[in-house]
Amino acid sequence: MSTTSPLLRNLCLTVLASVACHSTLHATTAIHSDGFTASNQPLPGKPNYGSNVAATGTNWTASMGSTGVTGTPNIQLVWDGEGGGGNSGANGGLDTYISWNGRGNVVQLDGTGTGGTANTYISFVPSAAVAAKITSFDLDAWSGWPAGGNMTVEWTIRNATKAGTVLATGSWTRTTGGRDTVSPAFTGAPGQTVVLQLTRTAGNGDYLAMDNLVFDEITNIPSIVSFASSALIADGNPISLDWEIGNIAGASSLTLDDGNGPVNALPLTDSQTGFGGTTVTPAANTTYTLTLNGTSSTQVTILSGSTVSLTSNARVAAAPNHEVTLTWQVLPPNAALVTVSDGTTVHNVTADTDSGTGIGSRIFTVPSASTVFTLEANGSGVTRTVRVLRQESSSADFSVNAATIPVGSPVTVAWANAAGGATDWIGIYRTTDIPQLQVSTQWNYLNGTRTSGGSVPAGSMSFSTLPVGDYYACLLLNDGYEIAQGPVLFSVVNPPPEPEIIRMVDVRRNGSQFTLEWASKTDHVYDIYASDSLDGDPLQDWTRIADDITAEGDGTTSHTEDLGATPPPRRFYKVYEYAATLP
Repeated sequence: MSTTSPLLRNLCLTVLASVACHSTLHATTAIHSDGFTASNQPLPGKPNYGSNVAATGTNWTASMGSTGVTGTPNIQLVWDGEGGGGNSGANGGLDTYISWNGRGNVVQLDGTGTGGTANTYISFVPSAAVAAKITSFDLDAWSGWPAGGNMTVEWTIRNATKAGTVLATGSWTRTTGGRDTVSPAFTGAPGQTVVLQLTRTAGNGDYLAMDNLVFDEITNIPSIVSFASSALIADGNPISLDWEIGNIAGASSLTLDDGNGPVNALPLTDSQTGFGGTTVTPAANTTYTLTLNGTSSTQVTILSGSTVSLTSNARVAAAPNHEVTLTWQVLPPNAALVTVSDGTTVHNVTADTDSGTGIGSRIFTVPSASTVFTLEANGSGVTRTVRVLRQESSSADFSVNAATIPVGSPVTVAWANAAGGATDWIGIYRTTDIPQLQVSTQWNYLNGTRTSGGSVPAGSMSFSTLPVGDYYACLLLNDGYEIAQGPVLFSVVNPPPEPEIIRMVDVRRNGSQFTLEWASKTDHVYDIYASDSLDGDPLQDWTRIADDITAEGDGTTSHTEDLGATPPPRRFYKVYEYAATLP
């Protein structure tokens, strides 16, 4: 920059205050430009001007804090300017200037002309045990710069490097010459390098300067100890948000954001104890974010509604009505809207939900072969689901050989007109299980093996190792759980017991009388059926000639039938035994 341009004045570092924190002593540092003696000179101290101040230098002074500590010895500064002013020297765009527009000495941020995006970077590099706190800095625009117009600077604080994540940002604009203090009030994490970036987006950089950079090192690092709400589900009543900030004295900023922008929460926080809080009444799902010093944050989410449970009384809705009973519980118990969706229709079940307990129940028709019912309260998006299958009857396209199959007998599943893919498969499930949620009891690919391959659009296969129980069969696609056919219900049962043979002790005829004597049991009664032929079912087609004959004990019991004057040529008898009904 020419000697007719504004000057940069000498920086001098002054300790403004002192604090003793744990084992490290330090004092807040303010870098001024008081010691510069000429304009358009490279910044004294090369890239690390003002770093690790321990004593007074040629171009700056270091003052002592009340504890006798000089500056911020655990933070190194690295200055890096871009723009390439004529006298920028090793610092590329950072020059000294004295008597800047009558306002004293400054650091001139050399630029390349009107407009552009010339950048200046100042890195604050703390040791591992401390955090850098950037309190404020002054930006100064020279009056009547040749290009005219506004001077606009975007300031950004980044993590670790020039290209690091943005941690904080803001903007400064001047329509006339003058100086303003910018106060980021930003504190990094322990050992975290933070980079202050100044980007000129309007105006001539040769007419922009910086002064009075104030920063500190924080060893008693503030932290968010806790952040919680008195309730997680909104019920229309105020809900308390409470927090605790450790080492609150080191907090430069504390904000609370409900999604509509941050608000200052420091006034809501005790400056001695670090305890703070407020009340909220959210009407919808709301996430509250508490952010400390622009970097450390934690969240609490309050829901407008939530679901506790959703169950069905059956996994497979049986024909002919295909109905199941769903039971649920929601929060808050008095939710303004409770819905159950079957994937096609959303059912309003608020009236079926008890406002005191949040428990509800209703009978639903299952509309499809595999239906997922979804429960939601107050449209919160927090849902519960239950999957229910719809029974299909055996058909030409998919069938099971019988509805009731004796244990040990094969269960044969047949299909036709199927896609017949190489990884399509037949699954056998208990009626209490759902594909994917539980494993199948038996399965095979359509080729009859557990090795995929081939195309089998029609066929059959048998399963013979099923224990007694209730099952269903279905055809599923592509090694997955999409049901293409079924489910068809069937039961595997024990075969009915063989009837016990009653031992006949004596059969005798005396004229027209015919006497039966059989082995009997105590506490049993006997019915006797008779016929002149063996045709028909004795219990339905024969004549009952005696009933409820009480046993004469563990021995024998007899009965005599009088056949009349003309006995039939043949006579057949059947005796049935029953346990006696106790009074």
